[in-house]
Amino acid sequence: MSIDPFHEGERRVQQRVGEMREADRNSPMIAAQIPAGAIPFLQQQSLLILAVLDRGAMWCLPIVGKAGWMSASRDAIYLDLGQTIGPVDERILSAAADRQLVGGVVLDFATRRRLRVNGRLERASDNLMVLSVAEAYPNCPKYITQRALVWSPDAPTLSLQEGESLTRQQRDAFGKTDIFFIATQHPERGLDASHRGGNPGFILSPNDRTLRFPDYVGNSLFNTLGNLEIDARVGILLPDFNSGVALAITGTASVSYEDQGRTRWTTVTVQCWTERRLPVMEKARQLSPFNP
Repeated sequence: MSIDPFHEGERRVQQRVGEMREADRNSPMIAAQIPAGAIPFLQQQSLLILAVLDRGAMWCLPIVGKAGWMSASRDAIYLDLGQTIGPVDERILSAAADRQLVGGVVLDFATRRRLRVNGRLERASDNLMVLSVAEAYPNCPKYITQRALVWSPDAPTLSLQEGESLTRQQRDAFGKTDIFFIATQHPERGLDASHRGGNPGFILSPNDRTLRFPDYVGNSLFNTLGNLEIDARVGILLPDFNSGVALAITGTASVSYEDQGRTRWTTVTVQCWTERRLPVMEKARQLSPFNP
């Protein structure tokens, strides 16, 4: 008897929106190993986005290194902490020390190629973390903005800022962005980190404790929405490639379905946020022609 690649939350959403057949057609992309062709891709990347739990709160956090800081086999990604750019977030280090399940996504903005890798993170030595693979699969580049980025150790540092209500500046940044990342989890299947993109203005902040954004047509797997059917905890990461600031938010989320499920909105209630420097400079960008 084969194991269903989807958990009950994902199946519930797929059925609600009438896309179970499409999900089943796309399910072979989900593998228990990293595709062999993706290993050289990983070794060329600087940015890894991780979904982690910290003291019961869901966070979506970046970790950046010099090209070559990630190496990989079919079964694991190896992270050389001696080659990172800037300090590694303590929430990531804590997750590794506790051997927690995490969700990861690696994205190359120049080629708009991305790979999701979910599994267990552990600290193998002082300068090495290992992400053992449970699931690995590519995603299409449909809503990814193409960017020319320079990851720089010379980017100015910023001490950790934190708060509960979003500032006017942060809300304005959401209104101008074409990208964010979202972290969710299923308590048995593990965590997931996912990219969201669209034209500036696709994510709304009606007040200082709320974010709202649409769900666009994708691969019909509904990993994020399926997780939110089971666990409302959510992490949001807003990377600002112009100012070099990463805003991480933890909170809860609910999803509304309209027009027989064809229109879907996620509403995030902000519990608290942290903000720190992202060591990057953006040279150019081009919005995806597929954005609604």
